[in-house]
Amino acid sequence: MEDIVFEVFKAALPAFFMREIKNITDNVSERNLCQRLASYLERQLEQTELAH
Repeated sequence: MEDIVFEVFKAALPAFFMREIKNITDNVSERNLCQRLASYLERQLEQTELAH
């Protein structure tokens, strides 16, 4: 399970940073950025065996 969690983060983080860099550099609230990251993680998690 630990491997799956690592893989989900490993796959989701680059997409998050690439698509959200403007929000990050514009100092969008941490709460908003955390929710956006959660969305990326959720989408990635749906592609794993844990989603089934």
